Amino acid sequence: MKWIRPAVYLALAILGLLLQIFPWLELPAAAACAVAMAVSLPYTSRGSRILVIFLMSVSCLFMLSNGAGLSLWAKALTDMLDVVVVVSFVPLLTLGVTEGESLNVLGDFLGTHVKSMWGCYAVIAIAAFVVGSLILVTTIPLLWVISSAALSRLMKDPDRLLVISIPRGYSAALVWAPAAPTVAVCLAASQAQWLDVLPYAIGVSFVYLALALLSGYQRFKEEKADLSYSDARLSPGNEGLIAARRKALIQMMFFLVAFVVSVALLTGPYGFNYYVVVPLAALCITLLWLVVLKRTRRIPMLLLGFAKNTLPGIGSQVALLLTAGFFGTAMSLTPIEGWIGSLLAFFCSRGVLVIIAALVVLIVGGAVIGIHPFITIVVVGKSLETLESVLPITVVALTLLSASSIGFLISPLSATALVTSAMAHLSSFVVGPRNNLVYGIIASFLMVAIVYAVSQWMA
Repeated sequence: MKWIRPAVYLALAILGLLLQIFPWLELPAAAACAVAMAVSLPYTSRGSRILVIFLMSVSCLFMLSNGAGLSLWAKALTDMLDVVVVVSFVPLLTLGVTEGESLNVLGDFLGTHVKSMWGCYAVIAIAAFVVGSLILVTTIPLLWVISSAALSRLMKDPDRLLVISIPRGYSAALVWAPAAPTVAVCLAASQAQWLDVLPYAIGVSFVYLALALLSGYQRFKEEKADLSYSDARLSPGNEGLIAARRKALIQMMFFLVAFVVSVALLTGPYGFNYYVVVPLAALCITLLWLVVLKRTRRIPMLLLGFAKNTLPGIGSQVALLLTAGFFGTAMSLTPIEGWIGSLLAFFCSRGVLVIIAALVVLIVGGAVIGIHPFITIVVVGKSLETLESVLPITVVALTLLSASSIGFLISPLSATALVTSAMAHLSSFVVGPRNNLVYGIIASFLMVAIVYAVSQWMA
């Protein structure tokens, strides 16, 4: 029984990848999506499960009442399958990180150089931003384990710092990271090209990171009382180990850059499909990385372990993504799509600044009350023609990316909140809205100003 979910997710990822090349596989892929939904639902959080069941029930009613044919059911089930493929393949990159012990140097640095709460916060937030660009949500547990071990020697309650620094640093990376499901969903909804949005997205992500650092400084600058720091010096016997870990860190950064560059080149000048390039690039970079680390003989065992232990962890994201696509397709059969289009048209008639602010309120506000950002983005994407009458496609994509990054940070149902809450043993409502609501509101105002400036510059 324990192999059922790994086998289903692996089959789904392979079928989804092949579907990008062979469209006639849509029916088998749709059947695999339905099975994946069924096996994922029991393992999602309670809030996500309620949302998925409600939206799928409503969507099925819409489909049945409009007499939808088999082809439309298949299209609805596979609408977000390309994003699921990205989510399935990208975690392969964690194999290189864990096998190379690239992040252990962070623990060494925290244990020997950082002497304040603010310093710890800044180092961890920056690490979450950089590493999150490569291995996404798996950054959270990896950084948590390594940082917590080092910080436990410096302070009484390291979780109080980690529960804020890691999600904020990580969420900033979601604006631009080529493998992020957020990026894939926003590009699909806006029909924009990743390379066109990339320069602006990187700029917004660095603004978010700066805001995360500033907010951490304001919170922890005066907190030095619970530090029990002792000036630990490296013994001569440890110097070789430290040097090896630094080399592993350099290797990780090299492969991070290689991954981003390969995606940029293949999707830009060569024009290959983004949803094919990202998973294949993740697989090839991982295999090359393991060869460089001299783990060639262990590759089959590592891939088997990945399928068995890591793939089941994407169940919640799979369920939410497939639900978002199914709901978006079903909604196109009802007057709801027209109502949303009319609402967005009303905001569009009020000017560029108003429609940008309205999109932010829809995505971020929906996240606060428990509506997953994926759902909102897909719904907004159905009114793309209305938005294009006022905003360039690149600006639409940048708005969706920037707002969804904030939404994932404050949503109690996002993978960011759920994984962090599991590590901190706190409610996801504490990790998301309670810890980051004020931060999210400030970031939203800042983001509206930035995107508006970009839209005026492009005009």
